[in-house]
Amino acid sequence: MQTNRPSIYISKQLLRKDGVLLRSSTRKRSNIFAQPKEDDNANYLPWSTVNYYTKKNERLKDEYGNLIHNERTIKEPAAWTQDAKMTLAIQVVSREVPNVTEEELRNNLQQLQTLIPDLKPGPTSKYADLVRVAARLDKAAEILLILREEFPYLNVSRLAAAWPQLLLTDPEGLAADVKETKAVLGTCGPAVFRELLEEFPHLLVPSNATALMNNIARLFDFNGTCEDEEGELGRARGMKILETQPFLARPAVPLRSQTRGERDPEYLADTIRAEM
Repeated sequence: MQTNRPSIYISKQLLRKDGVLLRSSTRKRSNIFAQPKEDDNANYLPWSTVNYYTKKNERLKDEYGNLIHNERTIKEPAAWTQDAKMTLAIQVVSREVPNVTEEELRNNLQQLQTLIPDLKPGPTSKYADLVRVAARLDKAAEILLILREEFPYLNVSRLAAAWPQLLLTDPEGLAADVKETKAVLGTCGPAVFRELLEEFPHLLVPSNATALMNNIARLFDFNGTCEDEEGELGRARGMKILETQPFLARPAVPLRSQTRGERDPEYLADTIRAEM
């Protein structure tokens, strides 16, 4: 069976002789085939890839195909380097904190890096936060000792790196908050407690831990809340579920633990209910 290729009528005057267009027949009926050249614009070829400029250092994606934005993927500008950012942060904090010089801050930053190896500038750690922690290095060391005594099985360096603002709190207030948090989540076991705190260090705030248990009770239709006497049974059931399935804390962590304080509690509560 003979098939006819698609053809067009073209005059001899329109035919090019530089090899781009070729005529396959001698009469008025001609078959024209395009032959791309090296100097042709590759954008006209949909199956070709072209070079382009990007601000990404690496193209990393998560399991859902979304692009990941962190210090590994974003290119460092020529003038706004990490050293320049740290220098600016040191200058600002030295003027902000009295009786602290820039040289002292640089020395404290080196000691802080030795004390907390995981604490580095990144998406969760701003340069200014690191310098502020270095400005009160003695308080930060006291906070680490409190966490080490209360949670001997916990990687405090990773915990502090995930939430550097924890090192800027009052040590006495933190000790009281830790005891309240352990009263709410302490029965779930050391392994589950370690996993929860390393992934969600904001749970060290007692209100966030209470809200977590309330959300789990609401998701599984348990009656009452942690503050009500009727909610004690629901809280115990939620704790048993959390012991066997700690990943349930991911959708149940309240937004108030992630906000910077610009939203009112009513908005956060409505957002949580809508999200669930």
